[in-house]
Amino acid sequence: MRINILRNRRIQVTLIFLFVFLILFLILSDYIQTEFSKIKPNFFYSLCEKAWAHKGYTKKNNAKIPENSLLSFNEAVLSSAKGTELDIFYDVDLKDFIVSHNFPYEKIEGKLLTLKEVFKQYHDKLFFWLDFKNLAALSDDKTKESVEKMLNLLEKNKLSEKVIIESPSPRKLSYFVKKNIHTSYWIALPSEKNPRISFVLMSLFYKLNYLIYGNFSAFSMRYDRFSEKAFNAFKNVPFHLFTVNDKEKITQLMKYENIKIILTDENYFNLNSCEK
Repeated sequence: MRINILRNRRIQVTLIFLFVFLILFLILSDYIQTEFSKIKPNFFYSLCEKAWAHKGYTKKNNAKIPENSLLSFNEAVLSSAKGTELDIFYDVDLKDFIVSHNFPYEKIEGKLLTLKEVFKQYHDKLFFWLDFKNLAALSDDKTKESVEKMLNLLEKNKLSEKVIIESPSPRKLSYFVKKNIHTSYWIALPSEKNPRISFVLMSLFYKLNYLIYGNFSAFSMRYDRFSEKAFNAFKNVPFHLFTVNDKEKITQLMKYENIKIILTDENYFNLNSCEK
């Protein structure tokens, strides 16, 4: 008898706890949604040509051009791309930004390519989406150091309104936000196959990070995770999508007003989202 009473009390306490938790969750959710709806990001790119080169343009007369190379960036310019994505690391020993997708760094003809060299040659020809590969792994001190280095590069090359920094680390990105450098928060929304609750929870998580860490310029994500639900949940914030190599899909995605940039490996750079 006593065991049953204790068991019933535990059940009652558990139910009360769950009820209180649900009420608090609904209150927090409503607050996040309300505050997020007020967001008006400062975005830097609004041209009609939304298709950008992915690691430069690497195809020329059926020949493969090295990714993340001066040659691929030059080919992007020649192919009329308005912008390009490239991958960077901040090397704490060299105190410099290295252009590479992987570590150990990839070399072109035995040499490392620095971001300084890319900006020097193409600062007046391209917009840049910088995928900052090791930002999340940097210490706070080294993050601040990288911010100052980036700020110096942007100011020297007059690129403050032509570069955006991407990372999945909202806290580290916030250091760039504080210096008025454009940033894109890399997110991973659940696929359509997942239960709706997973989308709701992840959306709230990303919105909360946005509110806590700063006014990021955009969200970036895989194109196959973008959906009508994502559009409705984040429609006041610009999106960057990667990587789409189907012309029909790019044309379809361009119709969404908040999709501003779409990375592609193909020469679809002249597709115009403003044409009816």
